[in-house]
Amino acid sequence: MQKNLCLLSIVLVLCIVADKRTDPWPLIYSPIPVTIIVWMYLGLVWAGPRLMRNREPVDLRVVLILYNLAMVGLSAYMFHEFLATSWLSNYSLLCQPVDYSSRPLPMRMARACWWFFLSKVIELSDTVCISFHHW
Repeated sequence: MQKNLCLLSIVLVLCIVADKRTDPWPLIYSPIPVTIIVWMYLGLVWAGPRLMRNREPVDLRVVLILYNLAMVGLSAYMFHEFLATSWLSNYSLLCQPVDYSSRPLPMRMARACWWFFLSKVIELSDTVCISFHHW
């Protein structure tokens, strides 16, 4: 009973402090999709070496090169967005309160943060590819 109340209170807090501007964005409204992705990642990382134990490594050189180029491009884009938006918004280096308005600059920063979050989810695939390549 106490565990259920604790879980319910966590969900309520997440819903109350959630940024309503980003609710329609993928992987934002609920923690369930990201939780499923992380569990799939853990399963694949655990199963990858076992599945590949008696098999030849999969040649993913071209896929990994294209993946790395895409991630460099995404990182450059995110760096530009964070730098430009923080410069234009006169952000402080020490602390900056969250601007929940729907003005263009705060929404631009929110989008840059979402791309950063999505890049972390995408980067999970790197480990999965390596486990199928090396084992």
